[in-house]
Amino acid sequence: MKTNYKIKFHNFRDYMELRNILSSRDKLLENHKANYFDWNRILYIDLVILGILFIFDLCFYNRFDIVVLFFLILSLSITIAILIMYLLFFIRFLKLRNNRYGTVIVDEEGLIDVSDYGYICGFTWDQLSLVVKGRFNTVFFSDFAFSLYVNNDVSDEIIENIKKHKKDLVVIDRSKIK
Repeated sequence: MKTNYKIKFHNFRDYMELRNILSSRDKLLENHKANYFDWNRILYIDLVILGILFIFDLCFYNRFDIVVLFFLILSLSITIAILIMYLLFFIRFLKLRNNRYGTVIVDEEGLIDVSDYGYICGFTWDQLSLVVKGRFNTVFFSDFAFSLYVNNDVSDEIIENIKKHKKDLVVIDRSKIK
């Protein structure tokens, strides 16, 4: 069965959901009810810690200078690293913002993705370990560090076709969770 898809990220939030799902692969394989790894939460916590340390440094300038200054510099460097990572995520989002087309082929051998760039990739049924359906994206995880993803507009059709060939498919549906 062939299913044509068009991957489109409407905004940066859609793309970050995909990044969070991909980052949570190992955690979701161990525990299907686990939460996604959340890059936004890491950034917010780091910014709060940076703000608290900065206020603490201003209030108690003469006491504990070296310790507070060390943690302030450490938190500032972590914040800069996270912001650089977000910049890289945003650059990747801008590149993927344009539509990407392709075809997912579901047959007796496995799942194959034929991209509009000419890439052909996929995996067999025994390598397909997990399917995670988020609010905007669906990710097909394999046993090795490779995954396929599509937008949710065609994911139900692909999942139904996969279930015909792989009866014990584990599907985590997080599409209703806000």
